[in-house]
Amino acid sequence: MTDRGQLWTRIDSCWVEMADAVRRGGSSQSTRKCDVTASKLVQLAAFLQLCRHKRLLPDDICTISLNSAIELITNRWGQTLLSPHGDGCDELLEAIDQRVWQNAFSNLADIEGPPEILAHIHLRLLGRRLADDGQGGFLSIPQRDTRKSGGIFYTPDYVTQYMVEQAISMTNQEIPSTLDPSCGCGAFLIAAFRGMIARRVLDAGNIDVNLEIMQSIHGVDIDPQAVLVARRILWLEMLSETCSTVAPDSERIAADSLAQTVRVGNTLADDFQKKLPDSFSTFDIIVGNPPYRRELGTKSLLDQVAASDLGRRWRTARMDLWYYFVHRGLELLAKGGTLSFIVSGYWTSGHGAEKLLDQLRRETHIAEIFDLGNRNVFAGVSGRHMIFRIEKGRTDKPTTVKRAAVDQSQNSDGTARSLLDGTAELTVYEKTAGQLFRQGRIDVEPPRDELLERISRGTPLGELGKVRQGIAENPSTINRRTNLKFNNRWTIGDGVFALSEAELASLQLPDNELSIIRPYHDLCDLGRYYLAKTPSRYLIYSTSDTWPEFEMHPVLGRHLKRFRCLMENRRETHSGRRAWWQLHWPRDESLWQSAKIISVQMASRPAFVPSHEPVYVPFSANVFVPDECVQEHLYYFAAVLNSSLLWQWYRHHAKRRGVGLEINGRILSKTPIRRIDFDLAADRDSHDRLVDLVDQVLDLSGKDEGSELLEQLDQKIDAIVCNLYGVCEII
Repeated sequence: MTDRGQLWTRIDSCWVEMADAVRRGGSSQSTRKCDVTASKLVQLAAFLQLCRHKRLLPDDICTISLNSAIELITNRWGQTLLSPHGDGCDELLEAIDQRVWQNAFSNLADIEGPPEILAHIHLRLLGRRLADDGQGGFLSIPQRDTRKSGGIFYTPDYVTQYMVEQAISMTNQEIPSTLDPSCGCGAFLIAAFRGMIARRVLDAGNIDVNLEIMQSIHGVDIDPQAVLVARRILWLEMLSETCSTVAPDSERIAADSLAQTVRVGNTLADDFQKKLPDSFSTFDIIVGNPPYRRELGTKSLLDQVAASDLGRRWRTARMDLWYYFVHRGLELLAKGGTLSFIVSGYWTSGHGAEKLLDQLRRETHIAEIFDLGNRNVFAGVSGRHMIFRIEKGRTDKPTTVKRAAVDQSQNSDGTARSLLDGTAELTVYEKTAGQLFRQGRIDVEPPRDELLERISRGTPLGELGKVRQGIAENPSTINRRTNLKFNNRWTIGDGVFALSEAELASLQLPDNELSIIRPYHDLCDLGRYYLAKTPSRYLIYSTSDTWPEFEMHPVLGRHLKRFRCLMENRRETHSGRRAWWQLHWPRDESLWQSAKIISVQMASRPAFVPSHEPVYVPFSANVFVPDECVQEHLYYFAAVLNSSLLWQWYRHHAKRRGVGLEINGRILSKTPIRRIDFDLAADRDSHDRLVDLVDQVLDLSGKDEGSELLEQLDQKIDAIVCNLYGVCEII
C-alpha cells in the first residue's frame, strides 16, 4: 500500500472496528481501555502482515486465529516481539472476537514497505482518540495534545541519517556501541543499524555481522508500546532480503537479543546505569531526539526528576527536560565518544541552561552546531531547531557552525531536508571556544571579535536609567485556553483589565471611575520608531493607590467581578500583596508618565520608539527611562538602539525567537551606549544630527509614502552611529 491517505483510512477503520469489539466483549471497558487495546491489536496486525510480505511468516497466517498466530510466533521467536515486557498477550486474546480479528487483519493484508511504516502507524494512533458516535459505537478523531504534551514526534529520516552518519564518521570503532536514551519507535536505532551496515560493504548481508551490529545498538524509552515497535522495526530490518543466508535459529537469537538492547526504562532514573548490560557501561555514540518539556504544564514530572540524584546535581529553574538527557548522556559516554541531539534552538541563551552550558564548556568539545533556523522539522511543530554534536573531552579544535545561506521563502517545501541532504546552500564557519561561549551563552553568529569589542566599549544602558518590563495585567483579555479551563463561561477576546474602545463605552463609567482608565498601547500599536496615535486598548489601572477599597468603583467592580475566579488564582493575590481586583504587576506609575524609550521584546529586528507623552505598555514590552542627569536626548537613544550596528550586537547577545530576537530586560540593560562628550564639538554635532534625523523619521513613521525616504534616513543614522563607535562599516 503506497498511498498514505488510503493507509490511514484503513488503519482508522480497523482500529475503530477492533475497539467496538473490545467494548462488546467487556461492558465495563472504558473508552481509554478500548483505545489502547485496539491500538495494540492494529499494530500487531500490521507487524504480522509485514512479516508475511518478507516471507518470515506463511501466507496462511491471514486465515488462522489470533490464538494460533500468537502460538506460532511464540514457538518460533519467543515473546519479545509480542509484548514489551515479554509477558505474553493474554489481554489481547481475551479482548477480541476471533472473527473481528480475522476481518480486520485481512483488511490490512496489503500493508508493505520499509519497517518504519510501523512507527508511522504507532504515531498516527497516538494522534487520534476514540469518541462515541452516538449510536453505541466509536469513531476516530484527531488528538494532537497527547503527542505535544509528551514531546512525542517522529524524527524524519533525513535528520536521523545526517546525525548518525556524522556521529559514526567521528569514531574509529569498527562497530561502535550506540545508545538512544529516549528511542521512541527507534528512528535513530534503525539509522544507526543501516549506517554501520553501510561501513561493512564486503560482508553486508551476512546474518552474523548483522546480529553483531544489532547487539551493539541500544535504545531505552518509557513508552512500552513504542519500545515494542522499535524492536519489531530493527528485527525486520536485520532479517531483510539483504541477508544472503539465515540460520534456522537466527530469528529467535535476534529477538532474544532485542529484549536486552531495546528496553522499557527511564534513562534519567537513579538506577538506570545498574540495569545496563555489563559489557555496555559506556557508549561510543549517544544520539537522539530527547523530549522537549518545559516546566509549564509538566512541573510534576520535572519535580520528580529534580528529586533524584541526577536532578540534585543539575536542577536549574526554568530548565528543559532534555537538558537532563545531555547530563546523563555525558555520564554514559566513553571518553572521546560522540553525543548528538536535535533540540529546540532557544537553549543557547536560556536562563535555565547555565549549568548545561558550563558543563559543555568544561568537559566537552562542541564539534558542530547546525542551526536549522525556522525550517520545519517535525510535522505540526513550529519554532527553531538545532543539531549539536559534541565530543567528550576538551580539545583546542574549533567548532563548525552551519546555517542556511538563504531564508525559508527560497526553500521549496519549507522543511530542513535540503539543509541536511546537501542540496541547499549553507553558510559554514568556524569559531574558537572563546568566540562560541560568550557571557554565559552560546553565540552561533559568525565571529566578529573586533566589531563587538568596539561596540562593547560603550556604557551599559542600565547604568543610565531605569530598565523595566511592562505591566502584567493577568489577565488582559480572555484567551482560548483560559476560557476552556473555566468551562467556556466567557467569550474569547472579552476584555478583563484591557478594554476595547467599545467595551469601555458600554460601561458608561462616571467621571470618578474614568479617572483610573489609562490609554494602553498593545503590541500592535508599537514598532520601530512607531507609536500609534490612538491606542487599541484602555487599561483599568487598578492599584493599591488608585483603587484601595473595592466599593470605591462599583461599575468597574461589577465588570471585574465576572472574572474574580481568575484573579484569585494569581500569585500576588495569594500572597496578599494585591487585592483580587488590582493589576498583578502595575509597576511604578511614574514609569508610564515619564519620557522614555519603549522596546518591543520580540520583533524581526530591534524595535524602539521614543515618547515624551504618558504611555502604558504590556508585559511584552520594556521601557527605558533615563536618569535626570543624563544629557543625551531621548531621540539619540532611539537612533543608537535602532541602528544596524546595535542590531549586530543584539544578534550575538539576544535569544533568537522565530524569525527575530528576544530583547528582554536583562539584555536591554547590558546594551552598550556610546556616551556623548558634550565638550567636543564633533560629538555634539553627531548627537544633534541624530536627534534631527530621528525627528524626521518619527514624522514619517507609519506613512507608506515615506518608505523610500525612511530608508535613506536610516542609512544616514547608521553611518553616524558607526562613526561614533569607531566602526568604518557594518560587517
